[in-house]
Amino acid sequence: MKTALLLAFCFFVDPVFCQNADSLAVVREVEQALRTADSLYDLAKYQESRSSARKAEKLAEKKLGSKHPRRLAATLLKGKCDMELGKNKRARSAFLELRQTAGETLGKMHPLYHESLLNLGTLYCREGEYARAEPCFLEAMAIMQKVVGASHPEYAKTLTLLGWLYLEEGKYQKAEAILLEAMQIIERSLGKDHKDYRHAAELLKRLNQKMKQQ
Repeated sequence: MKTALLLAFCFFVDPVFCQNADSLAVVREVEQALRTADSLYDLAKYQESRSSARKAEKLAEKKLGSKHPRRLAATLLKGKCDMELGKNKRARSAFLELRQTAGETLGKMHPLYHESLLNLGTLYCREGEYARAEPCFLEAMAIMQKVVGASHPEYAKTLTLLGWLYLEEGKYQKAEAILLEAMQIIERSLGKDHKDYRHAAELLKRLNQKMKQQ
């Protein structure tokens, strides 16, 4: 889920954080920095994106508080940039903090908590820490099933990540079943031309190649 969508969600769930005009002005300034960071991230300009996300994070923490949803959204994007830049220790710290704070202050059904699980699981999987990645993806999948249902493309995206994990782990039968399920959901809701379908299909192709090599 893009940071802009997280911001839109946060706007409706955190009125207690924005009780005066000054707070609203700061929120708008933070949001602008986050949108800039988000755009730069989409362009793979990760260092520049991180700088903008860090600016938003510092401003939000100073003016709105360390537990404000905008500050947490900035921490998420900063961590994602660090992960792409290969700064895994910094990324892990950001995602772990986000998971704890979002879970305590916003609840485990909030998209920021869900995103912390997906990104932490992705980082663990990239580092080969599969035993740590799996619980993150399974919890994220359970949350999506409750929030949007098992036929929603956001649920399918989590399935795809779990299938990727099992592929990397060498659990090919599990990976195949999960990737096929994800592709069916995405095909019904978004079509075969969607990037999420193509991504899952590419993973399935890799899986079939590995199975042939056995």
